[in-house]
Amino acid sequence: MWLDTSKRADRRESERSATQTSISNRTEAQLAVRRLEVIDQAIAKGVIKVPVGRKLDVLVIAPYSRQVEELSRRLASAKLKYLTVEVLSVDAVQGRECDLAVFSVTRSNARSEFGFLGQPYWRRINVALSRARFGLTIVGDAAFCRSTPGALRDVLDYMRSHPEECEIRDA
Repeated sequence: MWLDTSKRADRRESERSATQTSISNRTEAQLAVRRLEVIDQAIAKGVIKVPVGRKLDVLVIAPYSRQVEELSRRLASAKLKYLTVEVLSVDAVQGRECDLAVFSVTRSNARSEFGFLGQPYWRRINVALSRARFGLTIVGDAAFCRSTPGALRDVLDYMRSHPEECEIRDA
């Protein structure tokens, strides 16, 4: 599933100062945590079946350290009974597996600056999106990701052409 923030006025990444080298996106962090809360509630209600006594292993992944910090801060107050969640950067998840993954695109700006999400970094996107055994949620500005050739545009094209197994939903 892709939770598309492109119609939201608050979708943009935080502006960084001249001394900051990393970025964050508060809206995406909020939506990622909310998605995990919805999944946790679905398990509690029996909508999602999990073996008794087992929690789902979840990786929340972001390409920027400030976004990892923002996600970690927001998750610290979330009360998730059926999920074991770890927040990591794209580089830190290399070789890891999980039941579910949530990827925060983070980038969304009027300058079309993709940073680590641009075409030369397709391997990083592959790493981020291939960690989950059962489910992946991408949170981000789909219009921004479609604006330039690259791995995320390819993912969106795939999702559009496979509606029976993929969903792009307005956030």
